[in-house]
Amino acid sequence: MTNKPNHLAVLIIFLMTVITIEAGIYNYNITNFACIPDEEYCLNHECTGVINPPHLPVYNISCTFPTTFTSLKVRVVSYYKYTVYRKSMIDHTEDFCDYVDNRGYHPIGQIFNNYFLKYSNFRNKKCPFKNGTYSYINLPLSLELLPPSFPDGDYRFDIHMSNQFKRQFLLMQMYATIRTKGLSELLS
Repeated sequence: MTNKPNHLAVLIIFLMTVITIEAGIYNYNITNFACIPDEEYCLNHECTGVINPPHLPVYNISCTFPTTFTSLKVRVVSYYKYTVYRKSMIDHTEDFCDYVDNRGYHPIGQIFNNYFLKYSNFRNKKCPFKNGTYSYINLPLSLELLPPSFPDGDYRFDIHMSNQFKRQFLLMQMYATIRTKGLSELLS
């Protein structure tokens, strides 16, 4: 028995991808964004958001490293709200130094890191990161980076940044409500 491709399924997946890229598949509202620094490893931190309708809200995040960081790990975790927030679909850790130095490749990491690096002063730097201020400037947080399989609901996204001492020096938390657009919204 041979496996024939289901052309209708392929067409539907292709159209969903095109619609997702062109129109965006979600209606979402970012309800809160906060940064929680470790004052020993993240000095003079800034975490501000600017709402600029009709555009996406943009955020400025900065941290001054008091010492050289030879390793940076970034962990992204999603939580879905039932009656309380419980761990959900995403729990991924990426070695930021490997990514910046092109030593590792992870497709999900590539998507997020390419997006985030555009708005940072990390772009032209390599590990180790010397003491100094590192920033994301006018970073639009778009949930359109999420896969088209996220269920509707209330979410919390945690981004943990840790150093070679395995100490978390910055935690960023974003709270959002996600609703999938209806077919009429996607086609209009």
